[in-house]
Amino acid sequence: MGLQITPAEWKRRPDLDIHGEYPVLQLTTKGGVNVCQYFTHRSWTRDDKWIVFASNRTGGVELHAASIETGDVALLTRGANVFLHGWAITPDDRAVLYVGGTRLDEFHLVDLDGGEDRLIAAFPPHFTGFFPSIIDVAPDGDTFYMCTNTRPTLCPSNLLVGSIRRGSVSPFFPEAEETAYFFDHQMLCPANPSLLQVNKTPRDRLGRGDAPQRMWLLDVGTREMRPLYKQKRSSFRKFERVGHEAWLPDGKHLCFVVRRDKVMIVSIEGAFGSEFCWCAGKGPNFWHVSANPARPMLAADTMWRDTGIWLVELVEGSRGSLFNLCHSRSAWQDPSFSSLTRAFPYAIQGHPHPGWSPSGRFLHFTTYSPADKAVHVCVVDVESSPFAANRPLALPEGTSGEYLWPRPEM
Repeated sequence: MGLQITPAEWKRRPDLDIHGEYPVLQLTTKGGVNVCQYFTHRSWTRDDKWIVFASNRTGGVELHAASIETGDVALLTRGANVFLHGWAITPDDRAVLYVGGTRLDEFHLVDLDGGEDRLIAAFPPHFTGFFPSIIDVAPDGDTFYMCTNTRPTLCPSNLLVGSIRRGSVSPFFPEAEETAYFFDHQMLCPANPSLLQVNKTPRDRLGRGDAPQRMWLLDVGTREMRPLYKQKRSSFRKFERVGHEAWLPDGKHLCFVVRRDKVMIVSIEGAFGSEFCWCAGKGPNFWHVSANPARPMLAADTMWRDTGIWLVELVEGSRGSLFNLCHSRSAWQDPSFSSLTRAFPYAIQGHPHPGWSPSGRFLHFTTYSPADKAVHVCVVDVESSPFAANRPLALPEGTSGEYLWPRPEM
């Protein structure tokens, strides 16, 4: 990377260790907010060597990348005012597409080698004042998707579709649906770029708990949208509270949480109401769950009674074993975090959000430091962890597997 590089700032976090053989390494120490991409989306270059994150360490929110081999930190943007989770690494690893600008209504592309930053497109005039969210860039390296909504009402809402080459952005759903539903949490299927998992909540259900049907599959070619998992009702006629979906690497299943203790798997190929699904794990207050891209295991964080990060053995059709990997010290449990959320109201950065490197070797999450009232990025090497031996390590092409990590002083 031909960018401004600053020395490593990483440090060991023995207070987060549960097992000595899986030490936790904190990659960031500067700034008040340091967050990777949302746990459902990629934060790493495909060779596992750089992890991209957003940080306010220079004043405004900028994109940075930390070397997993040396700990050095590269500054990717300058004066960008990046939306914390509004960015995506392009499929070829050459650039990052992000939302920024004074009004958070511009799409930019920043080159990862030289740092060249160019404006791609702006929000259509109708969407001025809407909030951005997570970006998906399709395998063609051109098409991108992003849900956008108004705050605090969340509705109107829509899915924006753009082209990097043409510099265009347009809404996917007609205005009648835009005013009737809250669309969010879109995720491209890893096996089929025509499919998006999208959450769709009727306007009249907002603020009343989870929607009665939250998970939908959208075919952007045919425009067909169908529900995926039929939420059960309790004896009190309330719907299950499901959420925080993530794709399994096969592109045929999604993992998700039924609050507050179940990790579930559902197939996208079944008929609604009789879909193939099972409980993959049951444990203490699970909140977000993501799938290892190379091994049959999941990672889940916990809420309210924070017991840390858990690995869940992925066994088709049945419940797997659990392994408490490390502590996470989630921010929501500390009263002092309220001062940070006032400055950065997108409070999602306080959650651990465990995610994976492309090879499945490294798990990253965020932790909260009460001493400096800051959120930082942490990494754990899970190469020899339980369930990992069930499948060989799948290192990306050109990766030796020989890392200097983690060798900073205590």
